[in-house]
Amino acid sequence: MSEKKGSSNPPQSTLVLRLVGGGYLVYLGYQLIPELSMSSGGRNLVQMIAMVTFLVVGVLLVGWTAIKLLRKEFVRPGEDEADRINEDDKENLL
Repeated sequence: MSEKKGSSNPPQSTLVLRLVGGGYLVYLGYQLIPELSMSSGGRNLVQMIAMVTFLVVGVLLVGWTAIKLLRKEFVRPGEDEADRINEDDKENLL
């Protein structure tokens, strides 16, 4: 049985986009903090839920993506295609 190297690893560009998206969610959550003092009642609750959700999801996304990037658990552009060509060459030789 042959396992494809990096078959479960996302492309590098996907990880960079996730990092940017997570950073933006953290930014949005942070921007909602001063808004909490200006609202009251049900609107305050909705803003609180949105703030916590944005911050938690953003921090988790940035953290998980940073770990993947630091461990180099991604596929570089063109790497997947080169692996397929090498596997085809090996099969043709056998």
